[in-house]
Amino acid sequence: MMNTNGENMTNLTQSPELEVSASWSPDREQIVFDREITEGEGAIFIMDANGQNSQRLTFEPSLNMG
Repeated sequence: MMNTNGENMTNLTQSPELEVSASWSPDREQIVFDREITEGEGAIFIMDANGQNSQRLTFEPSLNMG
């Protein structure tokens, strides 16, 4: 996360896996994103806007990306 001018960058996750395609929820309270679990397997996650309470939403043994 960062200001609109690109300053004050904050890393919301500490995962070593690739995380992409983040989007805000309509109320801007949560962020949904894709995380690579292993090579060829990915899952969709959701977390609070402050980076807390990350939850995995998909569990299929394939590339689940939004």
